[in-house]
Amino acid sequence: MTKLLLGLAAAACLAMDVKGPMPAEDGETCVVCYGSCTREDVAYLVDGQRFAIMKPLEEEFLKDPEQYIRAYRPNTMQFNGGPAQGMNDGYLLFGLLALAGLIIAGFTAHRLIEKRNEGAAIPAGLAKIPTTKQPLPCPACGGENHPSAKACSHCGGELLP
Repeated sequence: MTKLLLGLAAAACLAMDVKGPMPAEDGETCVVCYGSCTREDVAYLVDGQRFAIMKPLEEEFLKDPEQYIRAYRPNTMQFNGGPAQGMNDGYLLFGLLALAGLIIAGFTAHRLIEKRNEGAAIPAGLAKIPTTKQPLPCPACGGENHPSAKACSHCGGELLP
């Protein structure tokens, strides 16, 4: 009977590497009925993953192991699991757009740095950032304010940045 079971397993799993049986551990979950296994039950290694099976359900498992372990296998492209599914075109398009955005941003930043190094004038509406962040006192109330503040944050009095 054991030779018949192993023969069935070999025929059903030509692409799978099935090793076993070996004793199951107490508390392992059976992949056929989801019951709790004991040391009297069996376990198999299928492609390096261990699966416990209750002894009365061993023959059922060996008929088609793929049916019971499919949910435990990775099925994405990264893991080479399951059938080859290919990448969704949306992911490729999003990746290309993100890459194009990064390239354009890098080129733009490079051009701005080049213009600044050439001594180009600062565009209207933009002020040069002060070289110091030392707070300045308000002449009216003495409260400390940012050097570029136009009004005091304490009394609201006018400041000359």
